[in-house]
Amino acid sequence: MVYKKYKLEPYVIYILYTVFTNLFFVLLLLLNIKLVTIPLIWNRIYDLIFAIGVSDMLENDMIFIRKTTEEDLPYILRTESDSENSPFIQQWTVDEHIDAIVQDQNLLHLTVISKDLEVPVGYLLVNGLLNENNSIELKRTAFSHKGRGYGRQMLLLLKSWAFTQQNANRLWLDVVEHNKRAKDLYKSAGFHVEGLQREAVKIMGRYESIYLMSILKEEYDNGL
Repeated sequence: MVYKKYKLEPYVIYILYTVFTNLFFVLLLLLNIKLVTIPLIWNRIYDLIFAIGVSDMLENDMIFIRKTTEEDLPYILRTESDSENSPFIQQWTVDEHIDAIVQDQNLLHLTVISKDLEVPVGYLLVNGLLNENNSIELKRTAFSHKGRGYGRQMLLLLKSWAFTQQNANRLWLDVVEHNKRAKDLYKSAGFHVEGLQREAVKIMGRYESIYLMSILKEEYDNGL
């Protein structure tokens, strides 16, 4: 099941974010709070105000997905750089991950937790929360525990969230050409190959070609 208390449309989130940001900084100036503390304080306030409308916890009987915290970063970096994952995904620095967690309101940085093991088993980046074309991107995903169905369960929850809660018309991703395991998983989850971008990304010093894949709301509603 996917739990959600209520939903805010992207444009409402943007307006509220702008208003609260301006009020927040005026208040800080009036209180004479040091500038170096502002990003940390604002991130906590943003989470309290907007997290329910944007990034509720998703769960089923096997996993739950929640917002990544800075305490998760050692696990995220280990998983990202693991030899089974690094040939297929771009590597981020700690600062890039922190920016995605704290500052980028168009992106969700999420961690997948196994209910049985009670530990993180993967993570994902979801981009396009404010996309005016209602197109959401699974920007990146990697798992430390493979072959146990966690990736498939993540896709089930992600599709439900994108199409039933975020009113997306299209959910898309890219996958490295030689990552057959991931490509087969996405195809079995209803994603269609849209085309091949030749040598479009640079991973571990090599140019890699990537397949673009997507699933549409109509296809999801029809059970494809």
